[in-house]
Amino acid sequence: MNSSFRKMLIAVCVTLTFGCFSFAGGRTLTFQVAGKPVLTGTQTNPQPEYPEKDEYGERKPTRPLACTIDPDSGISFIGQETPDFILYEIYDSGNMCVGAYGDEAAFIDALFSLTGEYRICLSTVYVTYSGYVVL
Repeated sequence: MNSSFRKMLIAVCVTLTFGCFSFAGGRTLTFQVAGKPVLTGTQTNPQPEYPEKDEYGERKPTRPLACTIDPDSGISFIGQETPDFILYEIYDSGNMCVGAYGDEAAFIDALFSLTGEYRICLSTVYVTYSGYVVL
């Protein structure tokens, strides 16, 4: 495996592992997500999102974003505009898909009916935001 790819993969894993989950009181869930561009077969701009750091090809890790999920007000990003999501996914700690939803309300109902540690993936046409929650 390419050394620079391995370093980038480790950086993404560390970013997603640390500081990505917390539970706020009541029924509002606050956690951090990190965005990753969606790869399609028709990439028109092969340039990386971040400039190369040095000759080894290291790039900056994704910036975590604070996100809240509330049964009454839905999903919102703190400090920036919330994108339009097309797919909402829940994965358990074994990376098995618990549910995939096209509707925000169904996703929120399913999420708040669970207990344990889960990975949440919120997908737009261009970016998938991923973070961890403990319910």
